[in-house]
Amino acid sequence: ATQEALSVAKAAHPLEEVSVHVEVSALLSSVAEHLSAMHDPTEGGVANALHEMCIAAGEATGVRLKRGAVPVAEDTAALCRHFTVDPLTLISSGCAVIAVKASHAAHAVEAV
Repeated sequence: ATQEALSVAKAAHPLEEVSVHVEVSALLSSVAEHLSAMHDPTEGGVANALHEMCIAAGEATGVRLKRGAVPVAEDTAALCRHFTVDPLTLISSGCAVIAVKASHAAHAVEAV
């Protein structure tokens, strides 16, 4: 029964869903010259990815994040509230944090 449940779960959430290959390829095809950084937030979540990107960019770089601007699924938000966990620190497989010039941000969003 456990093996069957695992097969059902895998079919419902195939591994392709956690890949950003298609999205990153689209970005590189459309706005590559306007990208300055990309980071995989799998370990440490979005918060850690932003922190590491700022460190890599140098002392003069920082980030201000509007918490509501980062989408969090309602079931994830409910679990985070229950366990008092910041959703921006969760493993974020299937995501990419990408720095693009502000003047080309809308085009980057359209590309993905």
